[in-house]
Amino acid sequence: MNKFILCVLIAILTPLGFTQTYVASHDFSIRNGNPNGVWSYGCMTANFDTLSLYQTAWTPVTNHHQWCTQTRPDYTPCIWKNMGPVSSDGVPSGMLSLHPCPGNEPSVLRWTAPQAGTIAVRAIFSSGDRGAMAIAVHYNGRQLWSENDQGVYNASSMAVNVGDTIDFLVYGGYSYGNTPLEVTIWYK
Repeated sequence: MNKFILCVLIAILTPLGFTQTYVASHDFSIRNGNPNGVWSYGCMTANFDTLSLYQTAWTPVTNHHQWCTQTRPDYTPCIWKNMGPVSSDGVPSGMLSLHPCPGNEPSVLRWTAPQAGTIAVRAIFSSGDRGAMAIAVHYNGRQLWSENDQGVYNASSMAVNVGDTIDFLVYGGYSYGNTPLEVTIWYK
């Protein structure tokens, strides 16, 4: 998606009265380190208690920018962005995808609050590959929402303190596990 169109969409979709906006796919980078500003990319243990940041950033194919772990030969779990002009592995152009590890270990996109305030959150999980995945949103380690395969999480008003975390997780399956995800967070 071209940058101008993304900026116009953000402006149109930003709730009235909200000012600071964070868009996960727009902010994603394999060049800015991990964590990357307010965003962290990693995997968790199956009981959701420990986040391990991905240490490897690479481009496995021309149009995929990816954070992953090298402990598995297929470089999963991971988070990646489809930088190509067309859909790839069930992931539309410009979208992020989370791919879990086998054994119910989730791949995680984490947002960490840089300041106290009131936020709104919209997370859109789409069906990607053919695999059946579990999806969830956690706030400071507590589950707020979960679904299977796809769904939309909306919170129109949520109070946060500096350092609070919101995790967006994909887990519960493995084969063909690419799950497109778009997350937007606004400060009031």
